[in-house]
Amino acid sequence: MISLYQVTDQGKQTRDRILEILASGDGLSREEICDRGVTYAQVRRQTRTLVNEGKLSSTVGRYGKRYYFVVPFCQ
Repeated sequence: MISLYQVTDQGKQTRDRILEILASGDGLSREEICDRGVTYAQVRRQTRTLVNEGKLSSTVGRYGKRYYFVVPFCQ
């Protein structure tokens, strides 16, 4: 999928921060990621990008809330 957004250093830093937050292995919702210091707009855009790149997976949990997980690196 082609991104409509320009790749920026800030976007890369935000993606790295989201991956760091999710590295614990526990799935988190966008709101829970925001509670750790990233704005909702950044989380919304960058989680979509990370899912499209195959670095995150997501699943819908209870009450329709989506949770994100880091995809393990396989060689």
